[in-house]
Amino acid sequence: MPDYDDDAKLYLHWDGTDKAIHEYHCIDATTLVEAVGGFQKFLCLLAMDMEGQDPRQRAKISEQYMERFKLNFQALTPGSVQLEAVVGSRDDVVNGGVLPELIERSQNVLGIFSDNQISDPAAAFSRIVKNPAIRSRIVKNFRNMLPRVGSGRTFSVGWGKRRHITFSEESHKRLSLLETKENNELSFIQSVVNGTLLEMDFANRAFQIYYPPTKKTIKCVYEDEDEPVLVENRRDWVQVRGIVVLDADGHPTEINNVDSVIAVDMTEIEFRTIILSDGSILGLNHPIIFSPKISEDGQILEVVDETTGINAYGQARDDLIEAIRDDIDAIWLNYAHPSLPLAAEAAALGEWWRNNAKILSEGQQ
Repeated sequence: MPDYDDDAKLYLHWDGTDKAIHEYHCIDATTLVEAVGGFQKFLCLLAMDMEGQDPRQRAKISEQYMERFKLNFQALTPGSVQLEAVVGSRDDVVNGGVLPELIERSQNVLGIFSDNQISDPAAAFSRIVKNPAIRSRIVKNFRNMLPRVGSGRTFSVGWGKRRHITFSEESHKRLSLLETKENNELSFIQSVVNGTLLEMDFANRAFQIYYPPTKKTIKCVYEDEDEPVLVENRRDWVQVRGIVVLDADGHPTEINNVDSVIAVDMTEIEFRTIILSDGSILGLNHPIIFSPKISEDGQILEVVDETTGINAYGQARDDLIEAIRDDIDAIWLNYAHPSLPLAAEAAALGEWWRNNAKILSEGQQ
């Protein structure tokens, strides 16, 4: 494991009376994967909130965030079951990057999730994590990490010398109540919905779209200036942005105050240069052209390209383009110029980028 300051080390610890943990010091794969993968998402979502990202505009956590805050685990430690990990790069710790604040915020959120003495955990949570969509995803994600009801196990997590916080089966109740409050706040959200334009009611400035995930129609109320777009795309896929009313399962049932209605743009996306996160300009020897596809439910635009290693998703075209930029940024940093040896497939991807792109001007960061 790299030589990190101890405060940047993450500890995950399981204890219990079952034979697997108590005698053999083993943890099952499902529990391990859910906890490790869950905490990885937990950190990335907190970082997105810190940096003002909106997860509703992105179908998944971007490759850039997953690379910046990647958990690097040490071998299992005997004596119950304990994992130790470091997060991100040493530069983030030593040079005062976002990681120290991210660690502090994550410790505070863990305290809110566990401390029954906090009278209003939802209010305390919202003071740390501003974006309600991110709060909802964090709670839902963290609940999946908790010990299964009836397992008799506990799960502890903490950073360095800070207090390690323990969760048990009883933690499900507290997280469930918090999840309900967060979902209630998300009953009305500003968001984007894709669907096939159906019936139009010009007199009342309303129209309906067919929404494939629920196989139901959604009523939308629009402004006069959007009417030409509706007429032009009368039977096509459209993207509607407005105040979305959600049902108990998080599916849209109605869209009010529609502020834009545009045709879903599936034309090719071309890149010649990319501005990287450090301000450098990356130039491509030849333009790279991506052909977006749409998911089966019609809600997500995606680009998956094995040659370049791009695996990007977004609700809107602009979100997809930004996701592609993030992937290129992460690949150039972590594969084209790795700080550690890479597996053969990753090394080949890095070589492809070194052969097909170069820095045109260095950043100032």
